Amino acid sequence: MMAKAKREGRFAKEGRNAASATAVRRHQESADFDRSRKMRLLLSVVLVVGLSSAAGGLGYYYREEILHPGQSSEPPEHASSACVDPTMPANGNPVACLDTSMGAIALELFADKAPKTVEHFEKLADRGFFDGLTFHRVIEDFMIQGGDPKGDGSGGSGDPIADEFTPLLRHDRAGTLSMANSGPNTGDSQFFITVEATPHLDAYDSSNTLKACGQPGVSCHAVFGRTLDQKSLDVVIAINKVPTDSNKKPLSPVTMRTVTILR
Repeated sequence: MMAKAKREGRFAKEGRNAASATAVRRHQESADFDRSRKMRLLLSVVLVVGLSSAAGGLGYYYREEILHPGQSSEPPEHASSACVDPTMPANGNPVACLDTSMGAIALELFADKAPKTVEHFEKLADRGFFDGLTFHRVIEDFMIQGGDPKGDGSGGSGDPIADEFTPLLRHDRAGTLSMANSGPNTGDSQFFITVEATPHLDAYDSSNTLKACGQPGVSCHAVFGRTLDQKSLDVVIAINKVPTDSNKKPLSPVTMRTVTILR
């Protein structure tokens, strides 16, 4: 009897030990499963984030590749408030709204006196040609120049226009919008805005006689607009004060986010 009781007691203890071992094993397996599931979840998150980052990186570099060299990778933004509802000229001329990284510049376009030049500028603006381009040349106390897709002063839209000179439009004050060129009838997409009077750039002299444009040392540029208000001129002046390198290129890009024509 005692031997039987001992055997039963031993079996019961072994059963309890086995049950305990099974419980421990199952608890360990459950813990291992939880750790494995958490690890898989973590890896999934890392994989998703990594793929998203990679896709973003590929998109960024692809976007960089399709940009003109003179364009900024800065994403376009909505026009500044100064460009949303400017006071339109009473003569019916359109307004070019340059939403730059340093503020808004509203420019009256002299369609009544330089219709062909204004039409050319409007066509480029309407198709988004200027959006993302920079002011690539800034000469302090003189002017700011932009509109070059190459960003080095050598580019254009590939569709130059004939010079449109008139003695009615002169570089007689700050805020004058004029066509850049490299000689007669080479005006295209590049333009400049003055920060002071620059009469030496006029195509006509003080007696309203057309100068010998194209001759060495003779500069003739077609005026086709002017800053609409003092706030716009203040932005032009602020851009004119940015630090530049030896080539007069701003050390930090000044970008035209959008150029919009208001009619």
